[in-house]
Amino acid sequence: MKIIKWLGYLSVALGTLLLLAGIISQLFTLNLFSVQHNVSFIHTANGLFLLGIAIFIVTKKCCENCCSKNEK
Repeated sequence: MKIIKWLGYLSVALGTLLLLAGIISQLFTLNLFSVQHNVSFIHTANGLFLLGIAIFIVTKKCCENCCSKNEK
């Protein structure tokens, strides 16, 4: 489960970096990473945030199920 949680943290961290890249690109009208539209940064960051949330929900549910079985 630790590896999956680290993947969740990595997903959220990458989403944050892409969100910052989109903001910087919009503020300074830069063409970062040859991306033509700043919305691409936001959509990708949104997907990574949702992936991170899903990973944390799944690991929490799996942990609750394993812990409840061990207590019986």
